[in-house]
Amino acid sequence: MRFSWQHDATPAGRGTVKVFDNGANQLLEGYESRVAWIRVDPARGTTRLVRQLTHPAHVSSTHEGSAQDLPNGNTSVSWGAAGRVSEFSRRGALLFDATLPHGWTSYRLYRQQWKGRPADPPTVGMRDGSVHAVWNGATGVARWRILAGDARDDLRPYAQAGWNGLDTAVRPPSRAGTAPRYLKAEALDASGRVLGASAVTANAEAS
Repeated sequence: MRFSWQHDATPAGRGTVKVFDNGANQLLEGYESRVAWIRVDPARGTTRLVRQLTHPAHVSSTHEGSAQDLPNGNTSVSWGAAGRVSEFSRRGALLFDATLPHGWTSYRLYRQQWKGRPADPPTVGMRDGSVHAVWNGATGVARWRILAGDARDDLRPYAQAGWNGLDTAVRPPSRAGTAPRYLKAEALDASGRVLGASAVTANAEAS
């Protein structure tokens, strides 16, 4: 069998090697990259293609790239210089597909469970009438609790909202009146435990 400019050759079972086959010739028409599972018979000096994955868009990557076997039988793929990452089911169905910003590439892709707890605390501020809570890189945050008041040492519960991405906007209570002078944000997990809290911050929108 033929492959070219391959990357990330890894064992994939008895006598089988999985490779990201760039299979590219400077993006000429008819060439596309793939993930190939190759059975190797050292005694006979032969190889045999067991199965392969290609992208529905016929992605061609001139360099870089990788493929990871996931515990559930799926496969995650970095399409290297093409700036794309995907996940396929064990039957080869495309389950997830994303493109990276223009000019970015991905040499390797690893999907795994992880817990993020940044060294820096959350930040909080008010913008356009909503309180914005941010804790870049934190995982496990289910809700944000906002404390507010007109004195640094006298803050009370002000509003809550479910986590909604990197920058979660928390709407003030409908009868909040004037904007409070000071704010503090507490990141809560699913059981209501405080994972982290911002410093008490002066509200730039307070009158």
